[in-house]
Amino acid sequence: MSTERIEAIKQQQRLLLAEIDRLDDESAGNSYRIHELQQDYNKLVDEESEMTPGLLPDPFTVLPPELWPNIIPDYMEEVLKNTLVSLKWRQNIFSMPSLWTRVDLDERIEDYLNKAITCIHFSRPLKIDLHIDLSFEAWKEIAPMILGEGYRIKSLTLYEMNHEQGVATVTAFDSLPALRYIKFPFNYRRSGSILEWWQDPDQFIVTGPMDPNLLQQLCSKINLDPAWATPELCVEGDLIEPETVTISRLDEQTATFLNKFRNLKRIRLYEVDSNRKTSTQKSTDSLLPSITNLLYRGLDVTQAFQYIGNTLTRLDTEINICDIASLLDSLVQFPVLERLALQVNQAVKKGAEYNKTGNSSLLSIKILKMKFIYCASDTTMTQESPGAIYNHEKLPILLFDLFAGRTSLVEEVELRGELHFGPTIRYIQTLRNIKSLYLDPHPPIFGRIHGVTPEFEELATLSYQIPAMSIDWAQHQHLQKLSIFIPMFSDPSPIQADSDSTQPWYSLSSTPILSVTDLELSFRKPLFFNFGCFPNLTSISFYGHSGEPAFMYISDFLEKLILQPRRWPSLESMHLGGHWIEWDMVLLMLERRNVVSRGAVKAITSLGLPRYLPYKLSRPISQLLQGKSPERQPLCEYSVDAVGKRLWDRNITGCRGCIRMFKLCNEPPRDKIRPAMLRGIADLARRHELPFESLRADPPLSAGAMEWLKGKYERRLKYMHLHMEGEKIFSRAFACVHAY
Repeated sequence: MSTERIEAIKQQQRLLLAEIDRLDDESAGNSYRIHELQQDYNKLVDEESEMTPGLLPDPFTVLPPELWPNIIPDYMEEVLKNTLVSLKWRQNIFSMPSLWTRVDLDERIEDYLNKAITCIHFSRPLKIDLHIDLSFEAWKEIAPMILGEGYRIKSLTLYEMNHEQGVATVTAFDSLPALRYIKFPFNYRRSGSILEWWQDPDQFIVTGPMDPNLLQQLCSKINLDPAWATPELCVEGDLIEPETVTISRLDEQTATFLNKFRNLKRIRLYEVDSNRKTSTQKSTDSLLPSITNLLYRGLDVTQAFQYIGNTLTRLDTEINICDIASLLDSLVQFPVLERLALQVNQAVKKGAEYNKTGNSSLLSIKILKMKFIYCASDTTMTQESPGAIYNHEKLPILLFDLFAGRTSLVEEVELRGELHFGPTIRYIQTLRNIKSLYLDPHPPIFGRIHGVTPEFEELATLSYQIPAMSIDWAQHQHLQKLSIFIPMFSDPSPIQADSDSTQPWYSLSSTPILSVTDLELSFRKPLFFNFGCFPNLTSISFYGHSGEPAFMYISDFLEKLILQPRRWPSLESMHLGGHWIEWDMVLLMLERRNVVSRGAVKAITSLGLPRYLPYKLSRPISQLLQGKSPERQPLCEYSVDAVGKRLWDRNITGCRGCIRMFKLCNEPPRDKIRPAMLRGIADLARRHELPFESLRADPPLSAGAMEWLKGKYERRLKYMHLHMEGEKIFSRAFACVHAY
């Protein structure tokens, strides 16, 4: 009986959708009747859901209580939102003290004090993590409500306070017996910028040395050894048995001192003196046998290896490109090393030679991350010649050949920075076991270095240019996740730009890449991409700039799904966060995918969007994610044209981020003109073949929806003209604290 009823429901749904399309095409006077039919459709969806075994039952019903905390986000606003789901959810969430242990005192959070007191109440009797991001005067006003909880404070993080105020805050508590972590501006160590570091390796910044008397007061209160608050040593995490330390030197004396901490696993070494002599005889107490992670910033990481045991699994280090071969030779002593992250300086050191020495394989390495930088002094740059440029191009070839031969079992590769594209692609083609590839190239920025001529810069950046890509991926049978970030200079050739050809400018493969299920893309300019290479996608994410050009290529993908919602049948997750979005296209895509094609393909069930969508957007989107017909305004109210009319109306308050999401915002318009806001706006006028011009709608679109797609280019032009006229008069803040 239930099977017959479900079939009858589906038939009624099809009839209702057909009638809605018919009325929608006739006239706008049918809006009330259309709304009635949509409600009838949604009732059928609810009835079908009740009769069909739920794929996602109430987790509080099927999961044991000990797992409940794992399904609730730990962000305070999300916890509070989940209490609104139902009375049962609210009671269960209030019964889980572990969800409420983070207490934020931050004036930027709306109603922060009441929320903090709520957390303090519902977190009892557990220990709490207290974050104080207030001015000292604001803290003193509310301190009496917090000080009585000192016995429960497990971690304490202080912001916006100087040393004297910070010590006064900490010592105001009667006692802190549970304290195991404190973030306090003792003497923070950090290297200078990348350029400064390589020009002056001894530059080691210690910010705000602390008055010894204040330091003694603080350490006495929290039972901390003052030795940990010196420029040379700094504990992070557990104050009694630390797991992580930051140090500025690693020698026999330091290693012996660190060895008394049994739980120590991670070392961050910002080395000041890289010219120290290597010890020839070491005591057994100077070997650190339990270190698993080493982050190194300095000139020679191999000198630190003599104090590290063979349990090292992760290494993150700076290194000159000429020293990589010798580094790989040294890594043989770490048989369980799984993750290697290198920040590679490509400026060849004076007198340095690239020596390819050993050939031992490093088969334990499964994750390889390399960021390439080109940091050279003014003297080096003025002495460069075409021959030297050729040598710079030759070294990456040797480097990638080295990694291809010695780390042949890598499964996850991340390449970013100033990559020579030819050697990079050839290396990628050698990876037989790769499951995840992250590619984020960008050109070197020579403009920050004096003495660089335009001719040299043009010649030196040729090998970094990325052509319209076409790579043979046939051998990558295990590749599951692909992340590609295309840089600013990657314009198509003039021939491609003027051509009427429908061939995508960026096509990764002439044949489908069947194994890839997770695709991440970010383009700094509008361009065309062959999404058809990936027929088995389950997730697609768009990242990058949030300006006007970014939404163009996202919108083209959404339009493809509108026209042919059954393409990418396994796709169920999309991430559009970080971008300005054409909301009308999002809504129309979800209607076609989740309602019109309901049951024929997987529905989009996860949609990553900017936080805190207003009701105007959250209501229809949430309904569509449930497969229901949405209660929404006409598409014109969500269009780029509607955004432009609000954005460039000086009588309307709001930052750009809030207005683009139709959120209320009190940020006033600004008299100061921002010419940078025009950057990329002219790209909206670029005419290209839109999806509706080459794809047949299947199933057919209503006449009204098709006309809406055809008007997309004109709506963009209207927005562009509003922008160009409006920016002559005033500007807006890019975002406020409530925008994202």
